[in-house]
Amino acid sequence: MIMWEKLAGIVVILLGCWQFYAGVRQFKQVKHHGDQNTSPFIMYANFYGFFFGALLLILGIAILTGAFD
Repeated sequence: MIMWEKLAGIVVILLGCWQFYAGVRQFKQVKHHGDQNTSPFIMYANFYGFFFGALLLILGIAILTGAFD
């Protein structure tokens, strides 16, 4: 069971890192190509994307350290 917990923790951390990468890529795309037709809600989407990425990182670290045992 311990091996599966470590694997799950690593997968969740990788998902969190990917979420941050996708958020940075999206921010750069909007910064470069955004104009008056860009939705004003895109910054909310970026914020919640980063927030979700942070939650995934915290959850992955908690799983790896055995916080849920």
